Amino acid sequence: MALISLKGVEKIYRSGEESVTALDGIDLEIEKGEFIAIVGPSGSGKSTLLHLIGGLDTPSGGDIIVDGKKLSLLNDKKLSRYRNREIGFIFQEFHLHKSLNLVENVEIPLIFSGRKNRKEKLMEKKAEDVLASVELKNRLRHHPSEISGGQKQRVAIARALINNPRIILADEPTGNLDSQTGKKIISLLKRLHKEKGTTMLVVTHDREIAGHADRMIEIRDGRLLRSNHFETFTRKSLNGKNDSSVDRKTHARKIHSSQKK
Repeated sequence: MALISLKGVEKIYRSGEESVTALDGIDLEIEKGEFIAIVGPSGSGKSTLLHLIGGLDTPSGGDIIVDGKKLSLLNDKKLSRYRNREIGFIFQEFHLHKSLNLVENVEIPLIFSGRKNRKEKLMEKKAEDVLASVELKNRLRHHPSEISGGQKQRVAIARALINNPRIILADEPTGNLDSQTGKKIISLLKRLHKEKGTTMLVVTHDREIAGHADRMIEIRDGRLLRSNHFETFTRKSLNGKNDSSVDRKTHARKIHSSQKK
């Protein structure tokens, strides 16, 4: 059984007599431990899809089922627990509190879950360890104004990981970063995905970044167009022997080229 299953999911925003369809009958299954890139033009419904899976919004129609549970059947308390314990959110805007140092920012999900109050010193150590895992061991007591954009996104990633969620939802995590820093953030997400086996969904406009994922899902005008698995394939070298595997970025470019034809 898929970890995440969407069946005929719709999202319609209404304002007076006008309505805008953000998602139009999405059917999708996501397996445990997959790393998925969600691509598409602005306004295609990518972020809306993440928000619905993360329980930040509710669909206008259809069902979202996570680990056998329909999100629409969860009461407010259970839905809050789902968002806090099962989901880790990473946003394009880092959403760090300026008045808090990095450890305190990372501890925020622990406070909402009630864990911080019960075992304060232990949870502070956990926040420090998670920050160390994203290479910020020497910045623990710094404030957001004292670190770079790439470091701020690392803090946001650490905050997303602090409750050991099974699902990470990242909405344009490299959107506010230069290309080199963006590559480092994607490499970090790949490493964490490999180490922890977390199911990861990343919204991105960048096809090169999408090429790092196991699968690329394309959405346009609220509809699912394609769901391509990046399968390893080989090519013949000049001497007739099988050469090294073509990397996923090359495969992604091939898919992108075929879509233009």
